[in-house]
Amino acid sequence: DRLAALGTMSAGIAHEINNPLTYNLTSIQYVTTELPVLLEDIKRVMPDGDATWSNIEQRAEHLLAALAEAQEGAHRIARIVATMKTFARPLDQRFEVAELPKMLEAAMRICHDQCVQRAKLVADFRQVPRVRCNSGQLGQVFANLLVNAMQAIEPGAPEANEIRVVLDTDAAGKAVVEVRDTGCGMSAQTIREMYDPFFTTKPVGVGTGLGLSISHGIVAAHDGEMTVESEVGKGTSFRIRLPPADATQKEGPGEPAPAASVVTARVLVIDDDENVGRALQRILARHHQVVLLSSAESAVALLDAGALFDVVFCDLMMPGMTGMDFHDWVTKHRPALCKRLVFITGGAVGTRSQEFIERMADQVVEKPFDRSVIAARIAKILESFGAAGKAGC
Repeated sequence: DRLAALGTMSAGIAHEINNPLTYNLTSIQYVTTELPVLLEDIKRVMPDGDATWSNIEQRAEHLLAALAEAQEGAHRIARIVATMKTFARPLDQRFEVAELPKMLEAAMRICHDQCVQRAKLVADFRQVPRVRCNSGQLGQVFANLLVNAMQAIEPGAPEANEIRVVLDTDAAGKAVVEVRDTGCGMSAQTIREMYDPFFTTKPVGVGTGLGLSISHGIVAAHDGEMTVESEVGKGTSFRIRLPPADATQKEGPGEPAPAASVVTARVLVIDDDENVGRALQRILARHHQVVLLSSAESAVALLDAGALFDVVFCDLMMPGMTGMDFHDWVTKHRPALCKRLVFITGGAVGTRSQEFIERMADQVVEKPFDRSVIAARIAKILESFGAAGKAGC
């Protein structure tokens, strides 16, 4: 119940943060790109040798530096939200080929601030094979082991203690994740009972006794093995071994490379958050004809009236008619437009949206998005239709 509640809360918070984060990051990218162009235009119209130019140029450099800092801050928020979304789908059973360092780095970011009063948190990563896994579930395992390691160390002497996360490959070619701590350690009796549901040595309100039991089950479901070595007063080391992914298995969906040249397209943008819609319109308007609407109902009316579009970007979660409902309408009434749809989402909220995102993974862009990702999606759609790419649907 606690895991389910945490997942629901994480999904909702991530979705709400991703909307303003999207238009903040997109606007920063837009200004960062347009400011140098504006400066060049100003320079061209200024008389040669004008002393004010050096002052303008210097101030512009300060502005670009501030924008770079703001952009880094936005990306940092995006990484935090992505980490939260790891816990938003605890019941998701989808497996894909993934990289362990990224999952471990996400788990370490979650625990870093809590660790600073207790121990140094050290990453010791070596090259490992990719694994076939459910990244959300494994992320829970890694975070749980880190929290356990942290709670085994009393606060107050971080310089004398360490939590070391080791990533390596064993002689059999398996990926090995090890979480070592210099905490209080466990007795032989505790080790025998630690995987039993509801067994805990922590005070009431601190632990449920389910973390290791669930973690052990998740590792087993990944055809992996979890072992432990511990000594009272000297610390504990948990070790997880995971088989490498089959060479024929595919990685999770990636972003296509942007096209070398830009083809003007007629693009419809549907988003109930006007700031997100305007941000998307702003980055598209340089090369494309863009129509912006705030509801799927308005889009239906426009398409019913005979409007044609090459690409449609549609928010997934909207009041009234959702992006999923809009997809159902398009499938029934404008089937030729189905493959031209791109759904933008701040994260799955509920089973229906989660299943839809998984089913439509090739046509989904997660917020916050980069302008290059949007450009690549348009290029891919136009290219996939060949000579008919600009026919409109």
